[in-house]
Amino acid sequence: MRKLAGLASGLAMSGILALSAVVPAQAQSVTMSFGQRYQVIETYCDRNPWDPDCQGFYGGGWDDRDYNNFYYSRRSSIDNIASGILGFTFGAAIGSIIANGNNNTRGGVVVYGGNNYDAHVQACYNRYRSYDEETDSFLGYDGIRHRCNL
Repeated sequence: MRKLAGLASGLAMSGILALSAVVPAQAQSVTMSFGQRYQVIETYCDRNPWDPDCQGFYGGGWDDRDYNNFYYSRRSSIDNIASGILGFTFGAAIGSIIANGNNNTRGGVVVYGGNNYDAHVQACYNRYRSYDEETDSFLGYDGIRHRCNL
């Protein structure tokens, strides 16, 4: 049941992440008004007045195609690489969290169930057949008693 829940939560997180990556890119191209585009281009052209595109912009007559050409010609190629690395890192972190979520069991028995003494004693009894509660130790294969550190 835990594996199924982990798989379902992993798929849900992947779906949410995929949707969150797609929606802002579409929202920018759909909802960005001409006034906002004008501000972006105007800011760039104020900083780079000798750019030939800026002379065409101030002359008027730019449409969506001109703005898109302007935007994509000045976009950094490292954006795609950085987003890929970030996505891979985030996915690896989520995957390791899901994979290690059930690491505290040994043969279906919880090895350590809490911070109290009873849970520690029960975990030691489950792990070592020769565990002695009075000394908090077990008899090792070397014939020496060792402290239970679970």
